[in-house]
Amino acid sequence: MFLITFTGLDGSGKSTQVKLLQERIKKNGQTFLAFHILDFSLANQIFRSYKKKGSPAPAKTSASWLGIFLRKIFLFIDLFRFRFFWQKIQKQKINFLLADRYFFDQIVNIFFLSQKPIPKTKPLWQKFAEKILVSPTQAFYLTIHPLTIQSRNRTIEQGLNYLEKKQLILDKLANNWNLKKVNADQEKNQLADLIWKYIQKINH
Repeated sequence: MFLITFTGLDGSGKSTQVKLLQERIKKNGQTFLAFHILDFSLANQIFRSYKKKGSPAPAKTSASWLGIFLRKIFLFIDLFRFRFFWQKIQKQKINFLLADRYFFDQIVNIFFLSQKPIPKTKPLWQKFAEKILVSPTQAFYLTIHPLTIQSRNRTIEQGLNYLEKKQLILDKLANNWNLKKVNADQEKNQLADLIWKYIQKINH
C-alpha cells in the first residue's frame, strides 16, 4: 500500500487534488482510501462532540502555553492511533491511502500557534513525533503564493498575514521532511497530471 500525503496552505488546492487523484486511481483499476487529518484528529472529534453537529473548530492564530502543550499531547496520541490504523488496513486490498493534510501540517500549526521562531536545534517533542510518524511513500507540498490564494475567490478566515507566516514555517521544514514541492499556481488538471506522473513512478 502506498501512503500519499498532501501538505500546504489553506486554499492551496489539497482537497481538490485528492479528489482528482481518486479519479485517476479508479480509472487505473486500483483502489484507495482517503481521509482528512482534521477528521482523524482526536482533539477535533472531542470538540465536535460538545458542539452542534457540523460546527467547525474556531480559527486561531495563537495559543497559550497550556494550549500548545495539549496540542502536542494530542499529536502524539494521533500518531500512535494512526500507526495502529495503518497496520490494520495493511490486511485490506487497498492500493493507496490518500491523506488530505498530514501530521506535517499539525507540526507546522503547533509552531505557528506558539508564535516563536523555529529553533536551530530540533525540539525533543518534534524529534519524537517524527520518529513515530508513518513515513509517506510520497509527500506532496503544494506551493503557492498567499496572494494567489486570496485571489481565488476564497476567504481565508485568518487573513493574509496568517498565510504568509505559515508559509515561512512550511518552507523551512519542507526540506527536513523530504516533501515533494509542486507548483500549485496552475490549472488544477495540469497540476493533477504532474502529480499523477510522480505517482506512476512509484507505482511500477
